[in-house]
Amino acid sequence: MNFIKNYLITIIGLLGTLFFFATMTLEISRGASGIDGLLFWASRLAGMVVILPSQLLIVLNDGELMPYHRTLSAGIGWGGCLVLDLIKNKLRHQK
Repeated sequence: MNFIKNYLITIIGLLGTLFFFATMTLEISRGASGIDGLLFWASRLAGMVVILPSQLLIVLNDGELMPYHRTLSAGIGWGGCLVLDLIKNKLRHQK
């Protein structure tokens, strides 16, 4: 249980990323109604760990995709989650 407590942000980021990539294969559109629309927006919210670094990489690369774009985005997102967890743990153990 200590592992889950110490790395909760990283675990949530990993699960959100898996949910995001699993629903991407369904090809649900933004304007979908009902359960499909809810699934689309839930996956986008859960996938923010990947979407934000992805958009940042696109901006830094002048609007073009680079090789292994999704893998890099996921790695940057998970790395950010891990850094947040490490900072949280360091601050908690200082008290």
